[in-house]
Amino acid sequence: MLPAHPTIDVPVAVAATGRTRPVIASAINGLAASGILIPLSDAPRNRASEAGGLLDLVVALEAGEA
Repeated sequence: MLPAHPTIDVPVAVAATGRTRPVIASAINGLAASGILIPLSDAPRNRASEAGGLLDLVVALEAGEA
């Protein structure tokens, strides 16, 4: 799911997966705690996160560097 949505928040993940808000919020929190997702703000609500390094990897692949 992350390649299709390199910047993700709870509503986008709920719509993309059909899972419930609590399940998605828990998953995003776990991925952030593991360093896989990087929060884009410190706000407790309406937080978006990005997959660390994913956009750089996509750009490198498109440029034939990876």
